[in-house]
Amino acid sequence: MKFSATLLFYSLVFLGGTFIGFSQGSTCATLDPFCAGSDALVFGNSNENNNGLENAELGPNYGCLNNQPYPAWFYLQIDNEGPLEFIISQFENRDGTGAQLDVDFIVWGPFNPGDNYCSGDLLSEENIVDCSYSYVTNEQMLIPNAKSGERYIVLITNFDKKPGYIRLRQTNSNNSAAGSTDCSILDSSLGDDKIVCDASEVTLDGTSAYAIKYEWFLLNENTGAYELIPGENEPTLVVSVSGNYKVVSTGEFEEFSDEDDINVSFFSAPVINQPDDKVVCEMAAEALDLTANDTEILDGNTNVEDYVVYYYESLAALQNDSPIASASSYSISGDSKIYAQVVGEESGCVSSEVEFNYKILRIPDVSLAEKYVICIDENGGVVDDILLGSDLGSQYIYEWSGDGQFISEEPIIPISAAYEVANLSFRILDVNTGCEKLITTEVENFAVPTSITIDVSGESFSKNYIVTASLPGVSSDDFEFKLDDGAWRSSGKFTNVSTGTHRITARGINGCGEIISDDFYLIGYPKFFTPNGDGSNDSWRISGDQNIRITEILIFDRYGKLLKQLSPEGAGWNGMYDDKDLPPDDYWFKIKYHDDNTDRNLEFSANFSLIR
Repeated sequence: MKFSATLLFYSLVFLGGTFIGFSQGSTCATLDPFCAGSDALVFGNSNENNNGLENAELGPNYGCLNNQPYPAWFYLQIDNEGPLEFIISQFENRDGTGAQLDVDFIVWGPFNPGDNYCSGDLLSEENIVDCSYSYVTNEQMLIPNAKSGERYIVLITNFDKKPGYIRLRQTNSNNSAAGSTDCSILDSSLGDDKIVCDASEVTLDGTSAYAIKYEWFLLNENTGAYELIPGENEPTLVVSVSGNYKVVSTGEFEEFSDEDDINVSFFSAPVINQPDDKVVCEMAAEALDLTANDTEILDGNTNVEDYVVYYYESLAALQNDSPIASASSYSISGDSKIYAQVVGEESGCVSSEVEFNYKILRIPDVSLAEKYVICIDENGGVVDDILLGSDLGSQYIYEWSGDGQFISEEPIIPISAAYEVANLSFRILDVNTGCEKLITTEVENFAVPTSITIDVSGESFSKNYIVTASLPGVSSDDFEFKLDDGAWRSSGKFTNVSTGTHRITARGINGCGEIISDDFYLIGYPKFFTPNGDGSNDSWRISGDQNIRITEILIFDRYGKLLKQLSPEGAGWNGMYDDKDLPPDDYWFKIKYHDDNTDRNLEFSANFSLIR
């Protein structure tokens, strides 16, 4: 079988009525493109004289090919969809005369451009399209149902191992339903225009798969015409001058030619200067203008193109091409290292990087609270005149101002100096460095109330009293309240308050002191009494207060029998009836009273317990 050579060689190929040079790859990795029309495509085979590989590489599934001597690898691309039928033959001579040589083949596909064709996963048994290992010299190759843009891999082998020529012809090209191959894959190209950074020369490669002859030209910018570069007839050209270059490649007899051009621009790498380290004041570090270093960094660059300086927070950020987004207003919180690089705007050429430091000059810490409250008593005096500021020494100048108006040059002032000021500022200036610090705070004047108003609602003699505390002349939102020794709360409203004596305390949430209400009494009735002569709860009684006037008290047993009528001012009931002790049990009472708050006569009934 035939084995393809690593050596590229050229032979005459007849394609579409013209002869072109053609080569083949000896391994899958070096496979070459081909296309075919109604006329025969003729090219030299791989044989024992030009190919050092006697058998194909391992990896692909070669299907019916038991041996693969002297392989020649190709690929074709589909132009128009449809079936493609080929005749492959091999002869001793180019014109089809001389000895007939055995030829075999295999086809894999379909694939997409960019696929890793040589992967054993793709050149697999499942992807074999056609294969022949017969002893005939004319093989039929069929690719059915080919789609536009698909690619197929073709391996042709030389079983006789002798030099000769392979002839490939599409036999159904005249059929309107037949597919066709795309010959544009044979075109050579110099590629995209080149920008060369900081190099003296670059090699242009115009190699064509079919060309025998090359000519190189340079565009004359004055005349607009390309001029031949004498002596340059190789596929590659080394250039060291900017310009527009063109290559013309032709077949052996110049019946076929192709050309391509490319612009080459040489640029020197941008110059970058090492900037000095910078010392900045702490306040300036909050919004540094890094672009102020541009002039120093760019010094020495020519006017060949415009340049831009990019700044980076770290070397890793530079390597990842992540520049500082707002270089004209960049904030640092401490001594920092900055990296910079210069880039040509037209060329994209970059300089090496430089690094420099920012050192922050700090004024010693002087703190003010976010807000201060001036507590004002009922006479307009300041309750607690605290001191603000700090004396850092004679190298500093101090200035206090409130709402834009000067207050003092002293380093420490009493809070009363900011009376009736909403916004207070403290400026400290270092006379040696010129650095300054500005500290601001809010000020609020707060009048401390002198009394608490207590409002009681709910039914008398019940345990569901509602007590509400308010502060005349001030907002209760600035205070918190507590009932007796309970927990502080933001509301002055208390529900389910029990009977008895109580007081409410209010204090400012801003620290402006406390105020306590007078004691107040909520009327109730005893739930039980124990007439056992021990001096504690020996009688059961109810008394009114300044708002409640009791007029009648009646005691009943559980059956409604009247047992006793009590005087509101009397000693109460001792648990006896007809001078006899009544048994432990639940008893009932009814009272009649006048509520002075509502000016109404009312009644109230409930039960209580006699316990012995």
